Order: sequence, then structure tokens, then C-alpha cells
Amino acid sequence: MMICLAASGIYIFIDVTFGDLNAIAAIIAIVAVVAILKSYTAGVTSLALILPLSSTYLLPRKISGISGLNSLNLIIVIVSFTSVVKFLSQDEKPVFPKISPSLFAFSILIAIAGIRGAMHASMVPDYYLELNVISSKSQTEFLQIYVLKPFITLWVVWLVALFVANSSKADVVAYGMVAAGIIISMAICTYAIQSGSEIQNLASQESRRYLSGIGMHANELGLMLNTIFLMVLLMACSAGEILRRAILFSIAFALLVSITLTFSRGAYLGALTAICFALTVRHKTLLALILVASATAIFLLFPSTFGRSEELDPHTTPESLSSGRVANIWEPLLPEIVDNIIFGGGASYILRSEAARSERILPVGHPHSAYLEALLDVGLAGSVIILLFGLYAWRLFSIAAAMAVGTPISAVLRGGQGCLLILLVQGTTDDSFFPARSQAFVWLAFAAAWGIHAKFATRWSWPIIQREPA
Repeated sequence: MMICLAASGIYIFIDVTFGDLNAIAAIIAIVAVVAILKSYTAGVTSLALILPLSSTYLLPRKISGISGLNSLNLIIVIVSFTSVVKFLSQDEKPVFPKISPSLFAFSILIAIAGIRGAMHASMVPDYYLELNVISSKSQTEFLQIYVLKPFITLWVVWLVALFVANSSKADVVAYGMVAAGIIISMAICTYAIQSGSEIQNLASQESRRYLSGIGMHANELGLMLNTIFLMVLLMACSAGEILRRAILFSIAFALLVSITLTFSRGAYLGALTAICFALTVRHKTLLALILVASATAIFLLFPSTFGRSEELDPHTTPESLSSGRVANIWEPLLPEIVDNIIFGGGASYILRSEAARSERILPVGHPHSAYLEALLDVGLAGSVIILLFGLYAWRLFSIAAAMAVGTPISAVLRGGQGCLLILLVQGTTDDSFFPARSQAFVWLAFAAAWGIHAKFATRWSWPIIQREPA
């Protein structure tokens, strides 16, 4: 009775002060905070759920209009607090995931590139502001985007790894990720239905803007969905119970439908990569090769199949396949790679490149190629660090998956390994090799692998790799 009276009083106070919607949101937030403070597991599950969603408009970017106060940052603070309380109050010494040299070097690279980019923010031409490509040329904002946000992601990764290393409930991270994937998939399907257009009309460059209400570009959504699609697909393949397998395959199918609705050709290649990797893991390499050969044959015989309605041309060229990226972005930037070949020009170099200042490229915020971005921003030296970190992540995923074999998290870890290949494929025409919002599921899988390895490192050595049963 007293609890009901207290809850009613809180609701009335917030309702009078901020209005009905904020009152309901505040009550939900209070309940969530209490649950997270009470349960460390609930807090980490919330992190796995909210990190992917925080990149979209499905969660408010600001609470009560306060900059920096959002669902993700609030959960991070609470989980950090509960982690400290939990490990200080227990007698057993916690296992802390150790930062590898490659991860440390990668983190330093992010910081240096971000700081260099912020120092030259004033060089960005004004028409980028006028076209809303960027919102500000403030050094502070550049530091927030290219240093603070990536390090917030890395902090979430460490918190999740810490939980996995000290808990027997590592699978809740997988459940939180799957839940986030389902929500994003449902949002895409809802927006597609509400657009009122026929499916064939949604494929055009202009029509694909129906997804803008989600808060991410279609190409970003394609990469994000491909990563969780692969993980769910492998979870379904390894599930023992028929009902559980049926549910997971249904979720994987729904994710594949959502990927199709992005009408991103890069996402289609990423989905093909995901399916082939899953087949290879299940020891069906021949079937994977047949699938790749079939897709290649379709492309060679019917190249117009891969073109959008407004880009159809009797002769398919690299220019048409890249949606104008070759001539309007990549070629004008090539000379500037040579000028900064060793160390690059710092984060977001494309914004202040000579090609941008002379208006010889499209007014875009990134080069639409992860490879080109790496060379422009950090040069060959930084690209080597990225490569070494990628090799470390690949190996970590493999070892951690073997350590956790037979559990749902093992499929997620093996999927994380395949996601690195997806990133290499889709990175050809989009995305980034630095922490980006489209990579949320990959980083959560990396966190789980990091935690699993820290937990069992004393009983395993790096060369030991067990193969999963077919």
C-alpha cells in the first residue's frame, strides 16, 4: 500500500512538472534503475540491449533536453557503480580482463587521430555546415565524436568483459543482443509498411530515406543487421531443442528480411558473406562455394540486377555499381593519400581535404570506404595497427568460442569472428575500421570473447583450438 502511494505521488509530481509523456518515461526509467541497482546481471543485459539501440532514434538522444544525459550513459554510470560495489563487497578476488598490446595501441591510435582531427576542425569548409553534413566546426564537438564516443564504446566493452569474466551467466549478453536485433528489425519493417510505397520503388536512392526515421543510414543498418544475423544464424544451427531452433531460425529470417529492405548492395554482399561463413563453420564448405559461384554468375550474366532503378544502364560499370563513388569521391582523394601516406591527416580528414575545399568531391562526411578512410586518417602506420588488432580479435574470438563450446555465447563468439569478414567486405564501399555505431554487436561479441578468455586463460593456451561439432 505504501509503495503504491509513493509511486502515485512521484507520478503526480512529474506529471505536473513535465507532462504526461515525460511522467510515464520517468516512471519506467526509475523502475529500470531500481532493477539494475538490484541486479548486476540485469545491468549488463541492459548494456547489451541499449548499446545497439542508442545509435538509433528508437531511444531518446537526450533526457529532459540535457545534452549527454541519455539512456546509454545513464546505464553505463549505474553498471559502473554496481560493479565497484559488487567487487568491493565480495571476498573472492575478481578477474580483471587485461588489455592486450594490440588493443592498447588501437586505443592510442583512436585518441591521436581524434585529437589531430579536432586541431584542424576550423579548416572544414563552411558549405559543409550549410548542407548539414556536420553540425559544428567546434573542436570540442570533434573530440566528442572522434575520441569520447569511441572510448565510451570501449568502456562498455570492458564492463561487459568484466561481467563475463566473473559470472556464470555470460549468455545473458547474447540474449540482450538478440533482443536489440529484433527491435531494430521490427522498426525497419514498420517503417517500410508505413512508407506506403511498393517494394520495387523503395530501392531507389531517394526512397531509401524512409529509414531516416530510425536515425541511421540504410548502409549502416545493413552492416549492423548482418552482424547480429550471423550470430543468430549460428545460434540456431547449434541449438539442440527443436522449439529453440525454430524460434532462432525465425528470428534469423526476420533479420534477413530487414536486411533486404535496406536495399543496400553492400549489405547484400555482407549477408552473403554471413551465410557462407555459417555454412563453413558447419562444415558445408562446398555448399558455400556453390552459393558464391551462383551469385557471381548472376552478376556476370545479369549485371543490371545489382543496379537501382535510377542508375540502370545497358553497360554496368564500376561507376554505376559504386553509385558515383569512384569519380565523385575516391579518385579526387587519391593524390591526398600520397601526401599523407605514413601517418595520415587525422580523423575525418575528408572534411578538410583539398578536394573538399575545392568542391571536387560530393559533400559527404566520410569516404564511403573503410580502407580509404584508414589511409587518409592514419596512413600506413595506423593501418598496420588496425590490421594487428584485427588479427588479435580474430584469434581471440576463435579461442574464446572453443572455451565456451556448447553454450549460446559460443555461437555469438564464432559469429563475431565472421563479422570481421563482413566488415572487410562491406568496408569496401562504406563503414569504418574504427569503433562506429553500426558495429555495436561486433564490439559486444568482442567483450564476451575478452571476458571468456580472461576467465579461463589459466587453463588454456593460445594454440589450442577445438572445432565445434557439425
